[in-house]
Amino acid sequence: MPALSKSRSTAYLFLLLNTVLWGIASPIIKYSLNFTTPSLFLLYRYIIATLVFFPFFLLHRSRSPQPMNLKHLLILALLGTPLTLLPLFYGLSATTSIEASLLVSSSPIFTVIGGILYLNEKLTRKEWRGILIAVIGTLLLTLEPVFSNHGGLSLTSMKGNLLIITSNIIWSAFLIFSKKDPPNMIGRAGARELPKKIDKAVFPGFQGGPHENNIAAKAVAFKEALQPEYKKYAQQVMKNAKVLEKELKKYGFTICFGGTENHLLLVDLRNKNVTGIVAEKALDKAGITLNKNMIPDDPRKPWDPSGIRLGTPALTTRGMEEREMEVIAGFINQVIDNVNNKKVIEEIRRQVLKLTKNFPIYRY
Repeated sequence: MPALSKSRSTAYLFLLLNTVLWGIASPIIKYSLNFTTPSLFLLYRYIIATLVFFPFFLLHRSRSPQPMNLKHLLILALLGTPLTLLPLFYGLSATTSIEASLLVSSSPIFTVIGGILYLNEKLTRKEWRGILIAVIGTLLLTLEPVFSNHGGLSLTSMKGNLLIITSNIIWSAFLIFSKKDPPNMIGRAGARELPKKIDKAVFPGFQGGPHENNIAAKAVAFKEALQPEYKKYAQQVMKNAKVLEKELKKYGFTICFGGTENHLLLVDLRNKNVTGIVAEKALDKAGITLNKNMIPDDPRKPWDPSGIRLGTPALTTRGMEEREMEVIAGFINQVIDNVNNKKVIEEIRRQVLKLTKNFPIYRY
């Protein structure tokens, strides 16, 4: 077999398009799985795809100079749709949208490895290094839930990540199988074109470049992190987080994992009889920005979870310290206790604006 196509730029564009499409599709599919099961979703997709493309299949078959091998077509059909998408959909339902999108976009890595093992395709040293880095990155991303150590939630996300990787491997097998022995399936003319099309759709590893804006941003960030002031800032972030934790506990809030050891707090709102999305919207109306967030073993859906997530870096950057954390905890408590009381929320908003006037965002 020849090496991968020399027209790398075209292959890069195809990979970028594929990554963008799956990056958009993954959250949409994940959202759809809130209303149906992966198996039922796949059934609907399979029926629609069959109805749409069956006429094209018949047209191509009638015009093909060589009859198709139905056995090979059946194998490709199974590999390309149900066997690929079923683990993908179950994986999407179990892990986060970000991890799912990143893992789905790693599919070309497995295709390249398959091309090396079964098609004797050749790579340059730089491409080998790229493959190695990509494999390590994919492995770390797959195992990320283990490192985050969030109990049952981590195990569920880990299973989801492994299912997506399984889907990637099956999809790669589909591409390799269709490229390795295409004459019996699509005729000689199609066989000559198929490797070119696959080469354009597959990129060896991943593509990156020396983006000057990123380099400059990192240089500034590293310089800032080396300053003594940054160490004081980081210590204050932690102090503020611990005070906010302490004050919220006074008001009866449940802090997940018993408390925080970093800049974030994950708050379980079930004992307050308020969901995460309701709390997020009510606090936003009061001028307090935070996120709804799932808690470990959350019984609710990701789009309306049982918790909220809040942090102290932005507050600390504006110059707020322990005293302000006590005040903010009080604001949060009043809003959560009065999520449907517009007058209370509006009053809290006025107090928030009064507080923040003393701590402008930019100090130049």
